[in-house]
Amino acid sequence: RGGFLPDQALQRQSAAKPHPQPAGIRRQLAQHFSDKTATVDNRPEVLEESLNRLDKEFIDKINELITSRLASDKLDINYLSEQLCMSSSTLYRKMKAITGMSANEYIRKIRMKSAEGYLLQGRYSISEVAFKVGINNMNYFRQCFKEEFGCTPSEFIRRLKKK
Repeated sequence: RGGFLPDQALQRQSAAKPHPQPAGIRRQLAQHFSDKTATVDNRPEVLEESLNRLDKEFIDKINELITSRLASDKLDINYLSEQLCMSSSTLYRKMKAITGMSANEYIRKIRMKSAEGYLLQGRYSISEVAFKVGINNMNYFRQCFKEEFGCTPSEFIRRLKKK
């Protein structure tokens, strides 16, 4: 017959290069990653380190797409996935993995940061700011702004005027 006998297979296996013990590898990996765990203080630095070049380019492209259509209420995950040539579910998974937020949460965050900028300029009313960032419902705008900054837009403006 052309096959190995069980004894021959054992001899060949024992003559081969020994493999490291899985428990030892696990300990080494655990030690390696425990040294680099994120604390609250260094979380942005760890996040920045973990974003590789492709992820950074991906987020830059997302930011560009969002800011170019910021005033549109049609800015959503379907628009982004179409522009990036990927499915909505793939975009969701990738955004969640990179930013920890869904694509819609990320869009809303960018909108609220832009709204903050417009309010800081002091040239626009609250309703104008809401429309400039693509939100046509004032109640929804107030709700989103309060979730992001802990106060309503009008309270935010009052605090600015006091300073």
